[in-house]
Amino acid sequence: MMGTLLLNIFRLLHKIFRKSAGTVDYYRAWNYAYNISLPGIGHQQGVHVEHNGENLVLKNIIEANKSRQQVIFDIGANKGDYTRLSLQFANQYQVPGLQLHLFEPSSANHSYINKVITENNVRNYSVKVNALGLSDKPGTMTLYSDQQGSDLGSLINLKIAVRDFKETASETVQIITLDQYVQENKIDTIDLLKMDVEGSEFNILKGATEVLKSRKVKNMQIEFGTANISSRVFLFDFWELLSKDYHFNKVLKDGIVRVDKYHPRLENFITSNYLLVLK
Repeated sequence: MMGTLLLNIFRLLHKIFRKSAGTVDYYRAWNYAYNISLPGIGHQQGVHVEHNGENLVLKNIIEANKSRQQVIFDIGANKGDYTRLSLQFANQYQVPGLQLHLFEPSSANHSYINKVITENNVRNYSVKVNALGLSDKPGTMTLYSDQQGSDLGSLINLKIAVRDFKETASETVQIITLDQYVQENKIDTIDLLKMDVEGSEFNILKGATEVLKSRKVKNMQIEFGTANISSRVFLFDFWELLSKDYHFNKVLKDGIVRVDKYHPRLENFITSNYLLVLK
């Protein structure tokens, strides 16, 4: 009801002021309206997983499949916030089995992750912590960062970053492809593949051709934002690769909204999350 009221107010304001659009005198006013609208459509920088809708996506997927074993990949586990929620929701719904595969190449974060597991894995679910990064080919790469264990660590030397990277905080890390990992661990289905890797998401998918072709991933969450400027990857690239097999949804703080077709207007580099659901 309130949403409809607000929409009608916006329509009325647009009708009154539409002739002012694109004019010098009204530029600041329209720019202000644009900036305050971004959080309203799910573009928010630095909002915690518990407040940006990611928690609800995770909760709903675990609840919907609570009668069977589930497999969740947490790529970019950082200090374990997503891991903690995964275990808490699995405990809450008494999921009979849960396999958590965590990928965090920064060794500085593993003590935090292990503490999260110790405190929350009360049902003794299978949790595998991998000191690995994922990309399009195996080997070693540089993990760039502003400090050890940073939430901004990236396999891409970001030109536009929230904080400046420091050479002393960078480290060499081991890399594997998703195809190789899934094959080696004999994984048949992934209920949720969550990626938060500061611009490297598309490279991970390039190393997952067999996984995607065999439709192993039922749900996929992708972060899209400022890091994609440096990685030179657009939302269109994800759309072109995945829209044939997945429904795209924008993650909002209280649910998801379907994105039925691509539009260049979606190329906004203020951080947002997308949930892709296998068709």
